[in-house]
Amino acid sequence: MKVIKFILIVLVIICLYAICCIGLGWFWKIAGSENATQINQVLINLSYSYIAGLIFYLLVSYFPSQIRKDKIRPVIEKKFIAISIQIESNIQAFNAIKEEGMLTNITEQQLTALIQPKSLFENSFFGVEIGINNPIYQLLLSSRKATLERCEEVLTYRDYMQEKEIVEIENIRESNYFRILDIGPMPEQQKKILLDSTEYKTGIITELYKVIEMVRNIS
Repeated sequence: MKVIKFILIVLVIICLYAICCIGLGWFWKIAGSENATQINQVLINLSYSYIAGLIFYLLVSYFPSQIRKDKIRPVIEKKFIAISIQIESNIQAFNAIKEEGMLTNITEQQLTALIQPKSLFENSFFGVEIGINNPIYQLLLSSRKATLERCEEVLTYRDYMQEKEIVEIENIRESNYFRILDIGPMPEQQKKILLDSTEYKTGIITELYKVIEMVRNIS
């Protein structure tokens, strides 16, 4: 997009220069040969046509599109905030103390220290706060569903989003973190052993932190 804008600006400058030189005779004329009149006329006609076409494009397409983007942008920002809240709840599920800027400031080492000692079958601190006595793993599953739904919702506005935002939302949606959480049906005892294993929680920590960094990029 920046390259296209740059090319358009350069062409405008060239056309304005041609109009000033040829049409108005302010500066040195480009053509000095016996075909100067014809060449200059072609250049001036092309310049006028380009300027007229650009004005038409700005009035009919660019400006209306920018107005729509400005109107829809608050909706997109709310979706981003909803995704951030969901991911922050994944951290808070393990943390008894709600800290300001948790999503922004937490490091991978702090996340490790927070998650590794906990059992995923303990009651979620975030769940207790909102009045639901769910184990941590259940809250993570619920948050997974809600986050993926928010990603799908915001991608319906992809025409009004920046390219980097679309990429990050796609990356969040396809993150290994959500794949790890979906362990499928298995016997309860086997599930407990798996979920409380150091290896499983290490995978959660690594992949959750990647998602946190993606969310930071759209916040």
